Amino acid sequence: MNLTYRRTNPFEITADFPNSAGDFAVTWCIGRETLSAGLTATAEMSYEADRLVSDIQIGTHALRWHDWTLLTLSSPSGTAEIGLPTYELIQFVARTEDIVPAGTEAELITDAHLAELFEV
Repeated sequence: MNLTYRRTNPFEITADFPNSAGDFAVTWCIGRETLSAGLTATAEMSYEADRLVSDIQIGTHALRWHDWTLLTLSSPSGTAEIGLPTYELIQFVARTEDIVPAGTEAELITDAHLAELFEV
């Protein structure tokens, strides 16, 4: 899995998953705020978030040597569960916040971005 963050799309983290040939065959877009909340939420908060965002579920689990985060991605064609060390995801989110601080994303969205988004 390859995680990417771009200043030009400040609300989104892209997760690319390679196929057996090594090409990136599947791409998921995950809200940066969703990932961050999933890494810091209590079990009760995670349950509530899971009910609201049913295609992406994030749960952090304490193991003996380190915490582990399970990303569950669901689509009509199937479900994937990906386990990652929590500290790596926390470091990644922190690096994205060095690029665009949390809460300032909207300042980067222009009228041109909105027009492109709502283009029919």
